[in-house]
Amino acid sequence: MIIETVSHLRKYNYSNELKLYMVNFEKINFHQTCVFPYNILVVVKEDDNTDESYIYSKQTEEYHSLRRGHYYFIPTGITAEYCLRPNIRYYTFHLGLELYPGIDLFSSLRHISAGKADQWLGAIEEVYHDKDEFRALCRLRQVLLAFFLAHWPAERHHEQIPEEFRALMQYIKTQSDATMTVEAIAERMKMTPEAFSRKFHRLIAMPPKAFIMRCLLEKITAQLCNSDKTIRQISVELQFSSEFYLSRFFKKAMRISPLAYKSMVRKA
Repeated sequence: MIIETVSHLRKYNYSNELKLYMVNFEKINFHQTCVFPYNILVVVKEDDNTDESYIYSKQTEEYHSLRRGHYYFIPTGITAEYCLRPNIRYYTFHLGLELYPGIDLFSSLRHISAGKADQWLGAIEEVYHDKDEFRALCRLRQVLLAFFLAHWPAERHHEQIPEEFRALMQYIKTQSDATMTVEAIAERMKMTPEAFSRKFHRLIAMPPKAFIMRCLLEKITAQLCNSDKTIRQISVELQFSSEFYLSRFFKKAMRISPLAYKSMVRKA
């Protein structure tokens, strides 16, 4: 057994959590190119055989018509065109499984995966028929974790991140706002900004500024999904100089305005 000591547990205590950002069973009219900071799983229950709805990856030029009885898994960070028409009705899950704080297990994948969803569709529908709200959510997490285990990436990066950098990643994830700088983080680590940036990039496979922005974006999307705060309130809380700058930051990263995103995810 590979997990033998408490050190193995401590290594992943900062993460090892399946996060659900949105769960819905919907039929909508939505056409937008987006880049989400988490994974998207779409499981189609109904369609009318017109192939109106599709997902298209801008990076790999993969085109997937959305068909009944199939799943579509879009890993985090992929720029994709989503054309979701009322010809389909589907379950959608915005979710993540952190390998380390701010680093999703599937973040290195660049391809959309698709396949027959008979197993997953049946299990999801059983969950939706459960009358116990808390038990249903626990069962849903079980189903989604089983999906992740069945689609475990063959190769993973970020395996040799030392403890002090994992703790730093957790700090950035919880404390990030629009005023956080690489210089301040480097000082916290008692390193020059240049040396810190080089080491961070080597260990995490991204510049520290990009990591800070990713954590900040996740905070904004969580607020838009799960609170009734206005864009202005969120901008003040995260120390943006104005609502305009938050909106510009969000749209540059996500390819969609915060108001449009909020409208999309809050539809029931």
